[in-house]
Amino acid sequence: WALYTLKLNHRPQGISLASFMFLMAAIGVPLTAPLMLREVLMHGWPQAGMRDFALLFYMSAIPTLLSTLLYGHAIARIGPAQAGVFLHAVPLFSCLFAALIAGEQLYPYHALGLVLVAGGAWLSTQKKPTPG
Repeated sequence: WALYTLKLNHRPQGISLASFMFLMAAIGVPLTAPLMLREVLMHGWPQAGMRDFALLFYMSAIPTLLSTLLYGHAIARIGPAQAGVFLHAVPLFSCLFAALIAGEQLYPYHALGLVLVAGGAWLSTQKKPTPG
């Protein structure tokens, strides 16, 4: 992910961010297909209903696609070092959306994680004092 972050601004000329993301997904699907096949052979196909498919669509469309595109724009605007700091917020939003959408329960350690990650992101974006 770090290499992806550093190289995102150096994608081939003429390829938009959205096209680059599609290309990355097109490469990723065949690379992960053997792992999915292994899972299906070991455990069978999952039993899924319409709610499961709706959640799957939501998870692929909003957090994955949109956040990745926004992350690419952030790298272009503020650089990879500062944009990378906010990757630590992904698990926080994941657990918040899991609670809001899927009814998962939040625990005090989720709140502690929120405070620590938000505090670290805030600290890392503060201007450093100039010596002298």
